[in-house]
This record gives sequence, structure tokens and C-alpha cells, in this order.
Amino acid sequence: MSNDNGKREDYIDLREDDYKEPAFEESSATEPLKPRRLKRRWGKLGALLITAGLIFMAAGWVLGARGGSIWFDRNRGRFSFSTGEEAARNDINITQRNMETFTSAEISSSVADVEFIPSNDYGLEIRVPEGTKPEWKIENGTLKVEINSNNKINLFGFYISTADYFVKVYYPKNKLGNVEIDVLSGDVFFPEAEVGRLAVKVAAGDVKAGAIRYSIAQIEANAGDIEFDGFGEPGETEISVSAGTITASVKDGKKVNLKTDAGDIIADLEGCESVEVKTSSGEITLNGIDTNNTSMELKTNLGSIRIDGENADDEYILKNGGKYTLNAKASSGDIIINE
Repeated sequence: MSNDNGKREDYIDLREDDYKEPAFEESSATEPLKPRRLKRRWGKLGALLITAGLIFMAAGWVLGARGGSIWFDRNRGRFSFSTGEEAARNDINITQRNMETFTSAEISSSVADVEFIPSNDYGLEIRVPEGTKPEWKIENGTLKVEINSNNKINLFGFYISTADYFVKVYYPKNKLGNVEIDVLSGDVFFPEAEVGRLAVKVAAGDVKAGAIRYSIAQIEANAGDIEFDGFGEPGETEISVSAGTITASVKDGKKVNLKTDAGDIIADLEGCESVEVKTSSGEITLNGIDTNNTSMELKTNLGSIRIDGENADDEYILKNGGKYTLNAKASSGDIIINE
């Protein structure tokens, strides 16, 4: 159609009755996802999980149910795969016997159990998986062992190896100086021995330790159980667990501190001068307490208190000027005191 100037002008003739406001969809950063979008996202996640499952099924079929591990090499930036048999063949083994004398030890391991074994001589045995880097030396009378990852990360392992990974320390049955053990994943076994200071720290694993004489024993585990025997002439004893059970026996100790966030505490504490026990969630059972000669402060928020079989108040305080002191608290759990 042309106008007065002779120029054509396209237009749409809309009658007033036919006109409708255009509909615009409002959007907002806080607008919830539409059901269709949620379905798409869940669908993608489901597809990813199914794909991962198919990959592991294929790996299992190739292995003939032998198992294996998937590794990521940080240096090369690539993944690698090893079967259970290959892992066993590629284990790193170190054996040293008739070593020079050492009087103290510092052991740090990320993937192995640590065990001290009384022997006729000084020695060391190490077995760790491929991808770790074991180093050891004797410096100023101290055996130092360190086992760390060698730029390889075990992303996923789906077999139980028949070959245990360990660090075994052999020493003549006599007095050791300071012993420090730090384990990321593994158990710790320390036999009855005379030590100056015993310090054990485990992220995931159990600890079983005993010492005839010591000035300080400090044992800590994030996830695992602790069994400890201290007798003869024990000094200060500190044992703590984030999630696990503490089973301890300390005789004639000067100071005993037992603590767990989630787990029970069972202890024989005959002749211990000062005792402090605490659990956030669990039961406390203390034996060998001279109730007639011990000043006690006991408290439980959700639980009951029993002393020599008799019920007591949820907050029980007894100050009799005795030789021993006991402070026990359970946020959720019972407290049982036996002579």
C-alpha cells in the first residue's frame, strides 16, 4: 500500500476489538526450576551413574572378578588401571635386619599398618602398594620412616588384597625413647615396652598399645577403636576418639584423660590419682575406683548414674577430701562406677 508520498508502507491492520496485550514470561534468578528442567537434570545424573556402572561392570568382566584399582597420575594427567594380581606383583618390599642401634622412632604412613615387635636385633620391614614412596633412615639415634603417595592417587579400589601392607619395626626388648606414630589409614600395634613418650595418631584405623612405663602417652583416633594397657609406673595418659570405643587399663597413673565424641568408654583405673572422662554420646564404665577415697563429680544429661550398683542423681558431687579425684560427664549415656 502507498502513502501520500507515493512510498509503499507495509502494515498490519488491527481492529481495536481484536487487539490483545502480548504475553511475556517473567524470569527471575530465584525462580524455581520448572518440572521439565528438573527432569532433564535428573535424567543427566541418572545417565552418568548408569554409564559409571557399566564401566565397572565391564572392568569386572575383563578381570574375571579378580578385582583391581583405578589410579590417577598427577604428573602425566591420566588414569591407569591395575588388576589385583598386578598390584600384588608390583608391591614394594623392603627388609633390613641387624641395623644400627636406634633408641627412638618416628613413623609416618598413609597406607599401611604399623607394628613394633620385640626382637634380638634392630630391623625394619616394609610392604606398600605401587604408587607410594617409602623412605627411611636412622638419624641421631632415631629411626625415621615416611610413606607417602608418589604422585598417584588411588581413586577407587574394588578388591581386598591378600597381601597386607605394613611397616614392622624390630627392636631389642629394652627401653625406647620417644615413639611417634602417624597413620592416615591403617592399624597400629605397639607392645608392652618402656618408653619415654608415646604419641599415636590415626585418621582411620584401630590402635592397640601397651606400655610398662612412660612419662606421657597420647593416643588419638578419628575413626576407630583404641585398646590401651598402661601399668607399672605410668605417667600422664591422654586418649581421645572422634568415633569409636576406648578400652583402657591404667594402674597407678598420675593423670588420666579419656574422651570420645561418639562411643563407649570402658576403663580399669585402679590407683589413678586424677581422672577425667567425657563422652558426648556413649556409656562410661569405670572400674577399680576407690569410692571411699575419691572426690567425684559425675554428670549425665540423658542417662543414669550408678555407683557400686546404687542409683545416684543425674548430677552427683562428692567431695570427701580423698586421695583421688574423678570427673566424668556423659551428654547422652549412662555413667557406671565400680570399686
